[in-house]
Amino acid sequence: MARFAEHVRFPIIIAAIFGIPLGTRILLGLFTTGFHEYEAAFLYASDFIVIALVASVLFINRKDGVSISRILIVLLAIVVGSSLLSLMSAPISALAMYRFLRLIFLILFAYAVGTVLRGKQHLTIAATVLVVLGVVESVIAFLQFKIQHALGLSFFGESPISVTDPASSRIIVDGLHVLRGYGTFPHPNILGAFLVLSFAALIYLWFSVSIPKLNVTRRNWKDAFRRYRPVFLTTIILSIAFFVLSLGLVLTFSRSAWVTSAILLIVPFAALFYSVLRKQAMKFFVVLGVTAWILFSIFSFWIIPRVGVSPVERSVSERVSYMQIAREMIKVNPMGVGLGNQIFSGVRSGLYGDYGVRESWKWQPVHNIYLLAAVEIGVLGGISLLLFLVALTFAVMYRAVTLQNIWVSVLLISFIVFGFFDHFLWDLWQGQLMLWLVIGIAFAHLRSRS
Repeated sequence: MARFAEHVRFPIIIAAIFGIPLGTRILLGLFTTGFHEYEAAFLYASDFIVIALVASVLFINRKDGVSISRILIVLLAIVVGSSLLSLMSAPISALAMYRFLRLIFLILFAYAVGTVLRGKQHLTIAATVLVVLGVVESVIAFLQFKIQHALGLSFFGESPISVTDPASSRIIVDGLHVLRGYGTFPHPNILGAFLVLSFAALIYLWFSVSIPKLNVTRRNWKDAFRRYRPVFLTTIILSIAFFVLSLGLVLTFSRSAWVTSAILLIVPFAALFYSVLRKQAMKFFVVLGVTAWILFSIFSFWIIPRVGVSPVERSVSERVSYMQIAREMIKVNPMGVGLGNQIFSGVRSGLYGDYGVRESWKWQPVHNIYLLAAVEIGVLGGISLLLFLVALTFAVMYRAVTLQNIWVSVLLISFIVFGFFDHFLWDLWQGQLMLWLVIGIAFAHLRSRS
């Protein structure tokens, strides 16, 4: 049984990665009257995959698990303990308990990923799957942008979006409403985060390709071409994938995704200082330049207005209101209002109405996972969540300086930064899976010798 588990664990991780963009779910129940995304319990198709992975690690052949420093364990324990204590003050205790069990589930998922991922081969396969899924999601986003409504992929989690629906996320340029690309995710920003993850995976694959050293002469040019051909074909495929992923990122019109994807460019820039990787880095920047020129030439009409941030813009003003609501709630409840209870508590206390957010479809959590955690599980819990992610990043950075260490560190930094601009990494299942997958990758890297 143990030997069988060893063979199926890694395929289960791959299946779990496939489950991230798969939003197929069943509504189990509502914790409030009327449907609201943040106050409902769901059973996701990916739940069964994650349960199988966690069970295979916890109950079968548990040796050689994740080993992390005491400070990381303490910080994570504070997050869990604060979440548990906040149940006592939650107005909807059943919702808080449901979300608490989800949190424990996610921590075990990260532990399982860190235990099972082993070496370059596993990471290469996982990265390849992420790139393929990112390309598929980008194509879906392009088609949604082209026809300005959903494609009919509701079984896979696609939202019922349309440019004429005020609840759908749109941008407005010169009075023209344009639907943003969703993919099969519930919001363009969540698709943007997934494409950032796919973009990071592509960068890893790009620099994993070793270019053979060839001395080409008249006599050996055929043999030299034969040896270089796999590298050439791989570069072409990755270049095409890079263009499609970049197209998807543009069409999400997610500024937070644009910023975090730019942070990932630290990796190829760092590769310029490694003589063995300099050629790959130069080729990457050529592909980046050509891609940026093509996409900006086509979509500059929509990109330029989106780059600027105006305080009167609805998405900006609403984010400011959410932050003000969160601060007021922390003042009244420094120990937290319970996991998942931020919106309900804010609406019940009248804070959303006081700050002009009266329509129910505008009732959203504060767009900052650390501030949101502070509201729900207390100030100590919110600070501990941020410190845990920062400490995990430093634990990776303080190892020997290699390109893989830089890559994992920048991946963590990207998601830490993303957490300052949105909420879904903390409270929506697909976003949560992405965050804890990245944490699991960092755990796996800490287990390795490099």
